[in-house]
Amino acid sequence: MPVLPTMKRRELLARGGEARIWLGPRNYVVKELQASNSASARYRYWAHRIAFELFPENILRYNAASDREGKAVLVSKRIPVDEDHLHLMRKYTDSLEWRPHTPNCSICLRAAGPRQKELLKAFRELAQAGVVVDWHESNFALVNKKPFFFEVEVINTEKVREHLKTKPPEVREKIEKMLQKYEPLHEELVRYLRRK
Repeated sequence: MPVLPTMKRRELLARGGEARIWLGPRNYVVKELQASNSASARYRYWAHRIAFELFPENILRYNAASDREGKAVLVSKRIPVDEDHLHLMRKYTDSLEWRPHTPNCSICLRAAGPRQKELLKAFRELAQAGVVVDWHESNFALVNKKPFFFEVEVINTEKVREHLKTKPPEVREKIEKMLQKYEPLHEELVRYLRRK
């Protein structure tokens, strides 16, 4: 995996419970995970790559999983999200629960209802194919009027392999190679979580 040079000029875009999001040079977005090693980043990298190959219009693609200092980072191109998402994120009041910043904010209320319906429909379609995404409001936007997810939680490898039966052989072969890289990382993560 490529190594990202240490960024000297960067702008903080968001801060959450698990990561900080930076805007770096050439419109790259860097997600700096709180994990002390890059295993978590590699796990997410491969989960996103598999999901992106299956649903390129709905999933964020990461391009790297570490920086020169060994920090766990994920790199992507900046995504042109819809204005409602930008409004909601500016008015975000709690990292665990989305709510309108004022009870009468018409943009928040307008954005939340229809967006949630589109989100749920897309969430179900992806889950049926084995791609489980985080559907929290901060991790969902409309890009080119289509539901777009920024966080893949887990890949259900059995469902993905079942879904692949409908795909051409070259796609099946490509994703199978990715699944073989993902599975040991998933097992390592499960072992780590059991020890906690």
